[in-house]
Amino acid sequence: MTVDQVRTALRERIARGASLEELQTLVGMARGVTERQRAVLWSEAWRYDPRRANLRRIEGVRSLLGKSRPPARTARTR
Repeated sequence: MTVDQVRTALRERIARGASLEELQTLVGMARGVTERQRAVLWSEAWRYDPRRANLRRIEGVRSLLGKSRPPARTARTR
């Protein structure tokens, strides 16, 4: 696996709710990755937050559509 493939797999598994043992196994068993790259991948796994990544994607789509912020919510009256 390349470093990018391992990074993608880590992100997918973190978003799915993988355990630390599963992530450690993934990083530890990746072939063709140096110890330095393993350390970098492991530190990225610790810092990765799928909620922030999704927020960045949403903001990117909004900017493409020309919307700077979500529409205001209005209270419904009966």
